[in-house]
Amino acid sequence: NYTSDRALWWFTRDSCISRTLIQAFETIDIDLLYASHFLLRDIREQVESDQCQQWLHLYRTQLMSTSELKKLKESIGEMISIDTFLATSPRRERMVQLLKETTPEKTMQRVLFQIDLDPRRIHYRVCGDISTYHYYTGTRTILFMPGSVFYPIDIA
Repeated sequence: NYTSDRALWWFTRDSCISRTLIQAFETIDIDLLYASHFLLRDIREQVESDQCQQWLHLYRTQLMSTSELKKLKESIGEMISIDTFLATSPRRERMVQLLKETTPEKTMQRVLFQIDLDPRRIHYRVCGDISTYHYYTGTRTILFMPGSVFYPIDIA
């Protein structure tokens, strides 16, 4: 029952669509990404329709290997680009709680990203508030599209 106006609804729920799309980005499966172009287009259109217009502090939790974290530290002050979707939240306390609930393997570290979004400087692709499209109601989520560019300032 897919329709283009519900692309983000399908993407934000635990479904074969979201798992397949995320796997396609993680493995850089060009054939699968091409086959999913209709979904990517629909997601982009929905994100663009609610593009961020105000300055925000956003947060993202992630487990990272020591080597990934080292590479990120080496890129401070340089431009970096992401190659997948990046879901963020303005609720720092909730993100810290989620991070504490994770149990990383010995080679992984818990990381809390703070992203300062200045809409006047959006030259890093599209990001938008997808809360109204989200499968889980009451969840405020700002989604960055693949290809978004960031400037790491500090890593503590």
